Amino acid sequence: MILSDEEITRLCTAPLTYFDKEMYNLHIRRHGIVAPAIEGGAEMADAALRKQYTRATTEDERAAFKPMISPFNGALVREVLGPAGFGIDQTLPARKIVSKGLTSYGYDVSLADEFKLFTNVNSAIIDPKRLDEKCLVDAKVQTDEEGGRYVILPPNSYLLGRTVEYFRMPRDVLAVCLGKSTYARAGAIVNVTPIEPGFEGHVVIEISNSTNLPMKIYADEGISQFLFLRGNPCLVSYADRGGKYQGQTGITLPKV
Repeated sequence: MILSDEEITRLCTAPLTYFDKEMYNLHIRRHGIVAPAIEGGAEMADAALRKQYTRATTEDERAAFKPMISPFNGALVREVLGPAGFGIDQTLPARKIVSKGLTSYGYDVSLADEFKLFTNVNSAIIDPKRLDEKCLVDAKVQTDEEGGRYVILPPNSYLLGRTVEYFRMPRDVLAVCLGKSTYARAGAIVNVTPIEPGFEGHVVIEISNSTNLPMKIYADEGISQFLFLRGNPCLVSYADRGGKYQGQTGITLPKV
């Protein structure tokens, strides 16, 4: 089942109430549902019983909640204020961005301002099992006249970035990544492997420029859409088997 905006929000927002399902089920086993002898009585009685076993969460419980996506934008953001998108100068007109945040059936993740660009300047060989850091250089982040921050991805080149968002995947949820049309129509190809149940960390984003022209890739803006699929809880999660990228922060290079 693909998760909707409502369910994604539930997994990313601290709950205001707690339903004690264990105590509710125990009551049902012992007493059943005592319903008034009127039409719809059983349904009304069950609603009252559920309310009885529902309470407001405490401040400590809300603070201990671990969201699936953090930070979480509960709506799709298409424009921002201020020279760098943080509302520094509210008198400036809104600046349009590549959209990020919650969608109808997914979430548009955004790029952090950290990039590593593949280069041949050091004549290194790319070995996925033992990647030499000489294969990469830090890409310089620039700022345009509207306050947008970006890096230049040369023609037919490839860079690594990472999400601003930190993920904590539930045991029964898998995420897959699709590119955004704004970049796809410009010739950028975004590649992310599936985000497995139990994974925790930033997600490394791989971007290639398939054109013969330089391309701007924007930081703090949307880069790809994640879709979340729910299935039966897996027997062994990514965390259970000690996944090699578990808990990664920043751009983590490939390893075996």
